[in-house]
Amino acid sequence: MKSGITALPALFLITLGTLTPAETTQVAEFNDLRTQLEALKEEQARSLQRIESLEKRIDAIEKAQHPPVAYTQLIPGAQAQVTPITTAPQLQQRELFSQDRTAAARIDNVPLDPDMTGFFRLGNTPTMLRLGGYAKADFIHDFKLPGNPDMFVTSSFPLEPAASSNSSNIHIRQSRISAEIRRQADFGNLRAYFEGDFFGAGPTIFNLRHLYGQVHNFLVGWSFSAFMDIDSFPDTVDFEGPGGGVFLRQPEVRYTWPLTKANSVAFSVEKPTTDILVTNPNYPNIQLATPTSPIPDFVVRYRYEDPRGHVQLGTVLRSVGGAAQVPGTTSFVTAHTFGWGLNLSGAWQTYGKDSILFQLAYGRGIGRYIEDLVGLGADASLNASKHLEATPALGTFFAYQHYWKKPNWRSTATYGYAEVQNQAGHPATFYHKTNYLSGNVIWNPVGSLNIGAEYMYGNLTVKDGSRGFGSRMQLSVQYDLFKWAREAK
Repeated sequence: MKSGITALPALFLITLGTLTPAETTQVAEFNDLRTQLEALKEEQARSLQRIESLEKRIDAIEKAQHPPVAYTQLIPGAQAQVTPITTAPQLQQRELFSQDRTAAARIDNVPLDPDMTGFFRLGNTPTMLRLGGYAKADFIHDFKLPGNPDMFVTSSFPLEPAASSNSSNIHIRQSRISAEIRRQADFGNLRAYFEGDFFGAGPTIFNLRHLYGQVHNFLVGWSFSAFMDIDSFPDTVDFEGPGGGVFLRQPEVRYTWPLTKANSVAFSVEKPTTDILVTNPNYPNIQLATPTSPIPDFVVRYRYEDPRGHVQLGTVLRSVGGAAQVPGTTSFVTAHTFGWGLNLSGAWQTYGKDSILFQLAYGRGIGRYIEDLVGLGADASLNASKHLEATPALGTFFAYQHYWKKPNWRSTATYGYAEVQNQAGHPATFYHKTNYLSGNVIWNPVGSLNIGAEYMYGNLTVKDGSRGFGSRMQLSVQYDLFKWAREAK
């Protein structure tokens, strides 16, 4: 047994000695391939590090060629003699249910948010895009039958005697979508803006609100009239707001000239439309005259900006009139008259974040610019001498916005008034004046969510003294698709 164990090493040596030369070569080749593989892995790792380094250098070069579009880069001519306002006034950044302040054109295309939060670059181009808007649901209860179930329009109230039956409604028509493009170009900073809601001809028909482009201070397109002042409008839950406000969007060509850091003048040529009422006394509901407008509306506006607010004075000059067939003949008569208007408005910070807002407009032939008078034919009518005369009209409102000590709560109280001086050509039930009063409480519980409750009361008086009344309670829930970072804090 001992001799057998001793024989095993000898047998192993004999077996090892029997390997052929070819098998010995394969073992050496295997070891060589293994060594080459390890070397390739090391070289690959070094290549990946080099690729990463080159990519970082390329990104740095691209950023140098197309740097992020910061607010300061949107203001050309930093060495210009007149330096425009470099930050938006505080009151332009106040919290509002609507996003009308975002849609408004600004001097030198200054963004309300200097950080331009929400913009993203389109590819490797210097063009920046932001998508915005909000989804809003309005829950409405009228304590009398309303003239307009979706908006609190005081001029639409039914005259007494009217049914006192309660009426409820829910709609989403104020929900909006918008898109904004900004780009720094050789000829000035470019801004293109699009916005729409669902206040079209039907319950959910899309409605264009804004579509314009502005290069530096030259604007072309469809937007707020230069005669109005959107920054002075109160924070209301209802879509309509005070009926005495000057509110109109239309096609225009506008140039804004910044005189100094705080003063500017705007010149605008805008779409002319005559809202005229000429009827046969025997058939007061039949319009006899066809409205015509021989020249555009011309607007000149002065504005003073301050860190605490602004004051604005605008004037509009226009020609209003129309053409009508001479009764019993085949001939026509055409008549036009001069229209004009002044609009003084502003917003000013009072205590803390609180602010006072106001507007006072008066003129002849400016009915279509005042919310309560749109579509009523209040631009012009026949006087006692059967001559066409521009109708005198007045529209005003005052509001106060208050921020409560409790975080994220605010309220606005608003009073509005509008009146026209009735003429002989106006029928007995034609609009004479309206009063509007509203108060609300708005809660911003988190981020982009706003919940508001508002009570509204109004009355209407027509030419013959008949009156109509309306009162409404509205609860609105709104979620902004985009919200400024500073507001979300």
